[in-house]
Formats: sequence, structure tokens, C-alpha cells
Amino acid sequence: MAEEEKTTSETAEQTASPEVKPTNPNPKSKWPMLVIGLLLLLLIPLGGYFLYTQFGSSKAVPSPTPTPSQTACAQDAKECPDGSFVSRTGPNCEFAKCPSEDQTAEWKTYTSAEHGWQIDYPPDFKLTKYTADQIGKSGVGEVVVFSFLGPTQKEGTEFYDGISFSIGVKERASGQTLKDFADKDSEIDPELGSKTPLKTITINGLSGFETTITGLGKFRSIYLQHPKEPNQAYY
Repeated sequence: MAEEEKTTSETAEQTASPEVKPTNPNPKSKWPMLVIGLLLLLLIPLGGYFLYTQFGSSKAVPSPTPTPSQTACAQDAKECPDGSFVSRTGPNCEFAKCPSEDQTAEWKTYTSAEHGWQIDYPPDFKLTKYTADQIGKSGVGEVVVFSFLGPTQKEGTEFYDGISFSIGVKERASGQTLKDFADKDSEIDPELGSKTPLKTITINGLSGFETTITGLGKFRSIYLQHPKEPNQAYY
């Protein structure tokens, strides 16, 4: 019995006081947690700054300025009292204002002592005098040419970038009407161009006819009855 009790006592002691073995943790196992913690400390403020700049800023983003739509105007023109033309312009496509009379205040005046006609012309136009053959075989006396050269127009060449305005007198056959003379004088070879039908025109009380000739350029020919010479015409 005594031996049996001793065994029981030893068993009780072993049960009540189990042997605890000391642990030896590896200190290196703490580094991953420290690194993760440092990364979180860095990412949190950076993420907050990003969210603030994208969604929390109180600055208003300006909206783009709308581009005004352009209106395409018709390409027709209006003739002014002085014979010039103005086109449509502006958002309402209204005709531009005709040139005022003040624009002619500095114009020069030329008077033909030989033929008795007078004309005002812009000061930047060049005036040149020629002999009668400048306007053809029916020409009489002096011929005056007013010309304005364009940016690429050269002297002595066909006009393509400028304007030339000639004034002279032509002789017509006895008994030939002014209309017949104008129609004959403005004839053009059909292979070289064409002309519009004659239409009546009045300039400063002188009646006559005009036609537009298209060939190596565009020409407007005007024939007016001479006030003193029955068989002559201003051209």
C-alpha cells in the first residue's frame, strides 16, 4: 500500500507541476511587421493628399470658352451710287456700307483740252497719255490711261492683278448709229472669248451702250455719244 501511495503521489506531483521548457524566439521574425508598418505610415498620408487634390479641392475648374459659330453669307453684291460694289458681312449678313463721298476728297482731276471731257481719279492711280492707235484704228486724238498695279503686276504686261481704265474718242462712219458702231467695234473672235449683249447706259447725261468682253481677261467697253461731234463717240 505504501508503495502504491508513493506512486500516486509522484503522479500527482507530475500532473500538478508539468515541466515548462523555455522558448527561444528568433528576433529576425519581427522585421517584416516593422517594414509593413512603416509602409502603411507612408501610404496613408500620400493617399489622403491624392484624394484631397482630386476630390476635396475647393478650386473651380474653368469651363472651356465656347467658340462662336461663323455665319456663311451669300456671295451676292450691291451696287453703290458711285458704281462700286459692296458684299454682305457680319453676323446678320448685311451689306457693307457704300463708300462715302469723303473718300473722293483727295482725288485728282484730269481735263482733256482736246476732247472736252473731265474725270476725277484716285491719287494712287498712274496717268499715262498715248496716241489714238492705243484704242484701235478708229481712234482720234489723245488717249489717256489710268492704271493701278496689283502686288505682282508688272509694267507692260497683260493685266491680271491690277486695273486699267482708258478714255478716248472714236470716229464712226457717216450715218452709222452709235449702237451699230458699238456692236461692230466690240466684236471678238469666238475662239478667243465672248461678249455680253449691248445694254443702254447713261453717264452724266450722255447716253450710250456698254458690253462686257471676256477673253484674255475681262473688259468693260462703254460707248457714249459725243455732245458736239455727231460722228464721234467717247470710248
